[in-house]
Amino acid sequence: MSDNLSKKLTVYNFIFTICIVIYHWKNFNVIFSAQQTIVTDTLYLFYDTLGTIALGIFFMISGYLFYLGIDNKIKLFNKIKRRVSSLVVPFIVWNALMLVYKILYGIYSHDLNISVKDILLGFSFVPFDGPLWYMFALILLIGLSPLALNLKTLRKCF
Repeated sequence: MSDNLSKKLTVYNFIFTICIVIYHWKNFNVIFSAQQTIVTDTLYLFYDTLGTIALGIFFMISGYLFYLGIDNKIKLFNKIKRRVSSLVVPFIVWNALMLVYKILYGIYSHDLNISVKDILLGFSFVPFDGPLWYMFALILLIGLSPLALNLKTLRKCF
């Protein structure tokens, strides 16, 4: 990657990270829900749209960077192996710990209500610890980004 592209991506990542943090800042939700005027509704719509766009672009840049510089099968499989160990393993371990916590808390509070569906969703689209959705989305990018962003490279690998 050229230095110029690297600098641009760093600036974009910084800007989009700030937008995502603002989007998730719960105080904005309180401010906008307390006063319903045209100005606050417009500001809410602006910040909500900005956050959604920033999140999408941030994921696209992450997907692009996942497979940048891959030009053969060995590099591809090594990269996937590193991503599995840095994303999938912690995701599964943390979710397993949260599942144990939910089970113990359910037993303690006499309100154990966990189904097989909850367990399947907990290790995928609806993690037991909510913020892990981001890790799951990155895991999906491991598989989808080479298809969407780097088909030429994949053709070289196979």
